[in-house]
Amino acid sequence: MQTSARKRHAATAICSRSLGSAQLEPVLSKSGFYLDLWLVFTVQSWTLDVGRSIVMVSAVTVSLSSSRYVPLFLVLLLFFSGCFCPRRPEARMPPAAWMLLVPNAAYYWYIITEGQTFILFIFTFFAMAATVMHQRRRDLVPDGNGLFMLYSFSAALVLVAVWVACLWGDPVLRRKHPGLIYVPQPRAFYSLHLGRVTAA
Repeated sequence: MQTSARKRHAATAICSRSLGSAQLEPVLSKSGFYLDLWLVFTVQSWTLDVGRSIVMVSAVTVSLSSSRYVPLFLVLLLFFSGCFCPRRPEARMPPAAWMLLVPNAAYYWYIITEGQTFILFIFTFFAMAATVMHQRRRDLVPDGNGLFMLYSFSAALVLVAVWVACLWGDPVLRRKHPGLIYVPQPRAFYSLHLGRVTAA
């Protein structure tokens, strides 16, 4: 029984090698959108980050939120580097990805603003753009997962720009967030403005 299984495995391997890399390339390049992966990532990220922010409200936790996001952005960048396929007309984002775009972009907006990770985010975004330009020289374009990440990062950047523009003239938040990069925290906005209205 084991001998026949080994023979079938060997025959399959020989036939696969005889097909050649040119015929195997279209099969290997077909990568679908990982809906289950992105759904679990979005739900888990929102649950863990928002839940942690609600439970842990100490100043020490807030000051160390930035450093714990370094592995996240590194993993996202490494994952993005593998989300490329040969240039073809159907390389576009599927409808399932558009449904997850808003909550995923909103999560990136949250960790940029609440976690004060704008520098990490923008460096990751620039590295992703450089990867796209490098892969285009090899006639490779982002697949559905790569486009989802690019669109999510772009939408998050727009949300951050709108957030900063709306709170640009707030003198209280300006004093709370001094420096060249002004990205107010939602928690600070709530405690300074909405918290007073709720208390009143």
